[in-house]
Amino acid sequence: MVIKLEPDEVMALQKFKVVVDDLDEDDNVLIRFLRARDYDVPSAEKMLRNAVEWRKDIGIDNYLQWEFPPNYPSDLNWKYFGTDNDGAGICWMVAGRSNLKAILDRGEYDSALRWSFVMMETGLKLFSESGIPGLVVIDMEDLSYNKATHIPSLKILYEGLQQFEKCYPEMARRL
Repeated sequence: MVIKLEPDEVMALQKFKVVVDDLDEDDNVLIRFLRARDYDVPSAEKMLRNAVEWRKDIGIDNYLQWEFPPNYPSDLNWKYFGTDNDGAGICWMVAGRSNLKAILDRGEYDSALRWSFVMMETGLKLFSESGIPGLVVIDMEDLSYNKATHIPSLKILYEGLQQFEKCYPEMARRL
């Protein structure tokens, strides 16, 4: 689905397409990066090129082939519920009942972080279908003090949110 554009956005997009023509990205991707940088073409270009490089470095385009422990879908639970009343995709991240602390205490930081990237890619596809930035709900029910203050959990959450902001701009209208 194509994102609806205002006339000034169309002009900015045309300029941006010339600058990043070598990247072969569709208009929906380009406009998200432009919006994230307030239509500053050089800043949007830098952000997009960094995101493309990151995707290449970690091999995210092959994420469906990545293997994870069988407990990840239940222990690091994310759910996708279709769309809200505006047609935006809904992602529900069950943080309070997750077993992230136990997973990280077993030394699975990199694997858990990659799992979060897989969930971002899944959300990207859902949100892209609607053409509207999605809604991410972080369910904190049953979040204990012990889980909430676990330093490795806070670190992975911070790193995951940083990558989301850098490489998936304008995908969530609300968290």
